[in-house]
Amino acid sequence: MKRRFHIKPYDPNKVRKPRSAAQQAATARAFTIARLRGLWYLVTVLSPSRRATVQEIIDGELRDLGAEPQSKRRLREIRERDAQWAAEDAERERLSQIPF
Repeated sequence: MKRRFHIKPYDPNKVRKPRSAAQQAATARAFTIARLRGLWYLVTVLSPSRRATVQEIIDGELRDLGAEPQSKRRLREIRERDAQWAAEDAERERLSQIPF
């Protein structure tokens, strides 16, 4: 039986390719965007007026990074989820009409 995974011995002489500056910048940007999106949800413990203010600031930061603002992203995800649920309900209704 052929092994699917081969254990490779540690090679101390292996030369690791350093990441380019562009790769490092892209990773830092993606990490910052992920942290901001997480922070956007963490501010739900604040009062409504403060929450709105902080979420607007975070959306501005995301816009500055060239990412979709979290408020628009959240609304888009809700629309997509509702559309998916409506399609599932329609399919369920269609299948319930089939006489078995």
